[in-house]
Amino acid sequence: MNVLVTGASGFVGSSLVKAFSEINMISCTVLERTLTSAPGVSTIKFTGFDDFKRLRAAVRGQSVIVHCAGR
Repeated sequence: MNVLVTGASGFVGSSLVKAFSEINMISCTVLERTLTSAPGVSTIKFTGFDDFKRLRAAVRGQSVIVHCAGR
C-alpha cells in the first residue's frame, strides 16, 4: 500500500511515518522541512500546497493520503 503523509515533520505526522515504516507500508512523505529518513520512506520536498506540479506528482499512485499539515 502506498501512503502519502503531509506534515510528516510534525508531532502526529512523524509518529505516523514511523509507524508505517515499522509495519513495512510504503510511505511517500511530503513536507517543507527535512525529515530524518526511515526505512521504506521517500521524501518529496516542496514549498507548499500551491506547488501544484509537485503535489500532483506526489499523489499519483497513492492508495491513501493522510493530511497532518497544519499550515
